[in-house]
Amino acid sequence: RRMGELATEEQKELENYMYEYGSMPGCSEYALGLILEPGAFARAPLITRIEDFEMPVALFYGDDDWMDPRGGELVLDKIKQKGQLFLISNAGHHLYFDNPEEFTDAILMATGKGEFEMTYQPVRNY
Repeated sequence: RRMGELATEEQKELENYMYEYGSMPGCSEYALGLILEPGAFARAPLITRIEDFEMPVALFYGDDDWMDPRGGELVLDKIKQKGQLFLISNAGHHLYFDNPEEFTDAILMATGKGEFEMTYQPVRNY
């Protein structure tokens, strides 16, 4: 849908690329985590742009994410709205691939859609 302006052949090439990229064993994404482990600075950190946010916020991190969930805690401490921080078990930065069941449950829990047996609870409710 997003690539509708591409020619059919280009769409198929992109589809094949995405399949091959997603189905191959990891390498660069693991290297990135090691490179960024000591820390990294965002070009436009969320914490500097979210102060006047006017809706509830849910932040999601993997328990083995290269991003530090303490940054999410700082964001939730700063905003004036309700928020939740979820830590998804057995997941890196790509939560939806690493633990799709728990990620889906967390999304549904954050949006208040039904009752779910959770293997975890939000790290903190703000």
